[in-house]
Amino acid sequence: MEPLAISEENRKCLSLVCGRAGISREGGLIYDPKAEEIAACLGAGRDQLRMSRYLALFLGVRARVLDDLAERFVVEHPGCIVLHLGCGLDARCLRVRHKPRLWYDLDFPAVIHLRRRFYQEEGWYRMIGSDVSDLSWLEQVADSREALILAEGLTMFLTADENLSLFTAFQEKFPYSEYALDVYTDRAVLYVSTPTHPPKRGKSILWGLSKPQLLEELPGVRYLRAYHFNSSRYLRSFSLPVQLVYRFLYGRESTNRYYRIYHYRLDRAEEF
Repeated sequence: MEPLAISEENRKCLSLVCGRAGISREGGLIYDPKAEEIAACLGAGRDQLRMSRYLALFLGVRARVLDDLAERFVVEHPGCIVLHLGCGLDARCLRVRHKPRLWYDLDFPAVIHLRRRFYQEEGWYRMIGSDVSDLSWLEQVADSREALILAEGLTMFLTADENLSLFTAFQEKFPYSEYALDVYTDRAVLYVSTPTHPPKRGKSILWGLSKPQLLEELPGVRYLRAYHFNSSRYLRSFSLPVQLVYRFLYGRESTNRYYRIYHYRLDRAEEF
């Protein structure tokens, strides 16, 4: 396979892969041979994409939370489908041991074009190249009574209306679904906003939500729980110094105030 060129278009997803590859065999947090394979294709270019070990661990905890959630859902709902929105080059479809009836990975067309160098579609696995806000992509998704939707590193780059439209679209598509999405809070959006620069899709933080119960105002939406990243329970097999540094960087209450995963249950709106 030819070495990968590092363009601005693919820099973000390649950086995430390199960070994941760097922690893949450490401490049992997340084992990801596919990330190692992709990172190896970068050769010397990998040095351009260095990520802090502790940021990689933080993002690894985020991935592990969603991996575990997907594993539980597929076991409890055999015959379901799973949608991973904003998949990048992530290998969750391979890390989750129990497979759903169908798994769909979705990202921008350019990202999916790159992804196809490393992943092949098969009976249970599909890739969709689309802007998530163009809801016509859902026409490519099979009908299913039960579905799990995971959005990772995505919702904050959509507007409030676009995020609400996704909830409605999932309710119309599936009689029952669960939706887990990582979200910045309102405070985080204010903190990182740069009003001197015009908003740009995929680069500007546009939306945040501090009170997840607000979305229960939508018919058929029920908030289940929040997951945080400052718990060290996923890092217990790491050395004590690594755990202490992680707690110092990400184990404070301020982490919860800025960034979380929200988990919702969605029932088809027409039933209410």
